[in-house]
Amino acid sequence: MAKDIELLKTISSDIEFILKVTENMTLEQFEEDELTASAVCFKFVQISENASKISQEFMIGHNNIPWQKIKGMRNRIVHDYGNVSLSIVYATIQNDLPKILELIK
Repeated sequence: MAKDIELLKTISSDIEFILKVTENMTLEQFEEDELTASAVCFKFVQISENASKISQEFMIGHNNIPWQKIKGMRNRIVHDYGNVSLSIVYATIQNDLPKILELIK
């Protein structure tokens, strides 16, 4: 359980980073800012990797968190990196990350 808590702290920190660097950024600005888009995609991979290390017991006990979707984002970025839709990444930042952050805190 202590390992899960540490992983959640890391995930929270990564989500907060993403939200901070994209704050007040439009989709167009995000798509044009290669450095920010790359950093955000890297953080999404880190979030997914850490989510996959969380114990099954913890995931079952916190099934209101979309674990499969979190882990699935890594596969989309890693396996389709050259074709990642930044509009989907941006929509995830805007619509999903604040909710996920609230759930894991």
